[in-house]
Amino acid sequence: MPGTKYEKVPGTLLVFQYVFVGKDGKPFGNVNKAFKSAIRSAGIENFRLHDCRHTYASQLVMSGADILTVKELLGHKDLKTTLIYAHLALKHKIEAVKTYEKHLGQVVSLRHIYDTRAISESVT
Repeated sequence: MPGTKYEKVPGTLLVFQYVFVGKDGKPFGNVNKAFKSAIRSAGIENFRLHDCRHTYASQLVMSGADILTVKELLGHKDLKTTLIYAHLALKHKIEAVKTYEKHLGQVVSLRHIYDTRAISESVT
């Protein structure tokens, strides 16, 4: 497709540089009008396009994606921005500690993993 930026990833469909593209692969100029119209037609109130991005990030973390991968997928320059989703990965923190316990052969306190401030402070 001339004039478009896309990449063929083995085993997948075409991956485009843009989220919203037409059949020709060219990006839509502005999706806000169509999005607002769809939301209004569906009777949904108080919902923004950015909320879709937030849901995507939240579901990535809850499905087990590591926080650095989420940072890259969202295009965040600073990890602190992505860390707002870290609290959603509690299950995975517990599993990581259990794996470590097996390695050590003893039980480790889980108290600190419930405090997401400790995570963000360790990054700064």
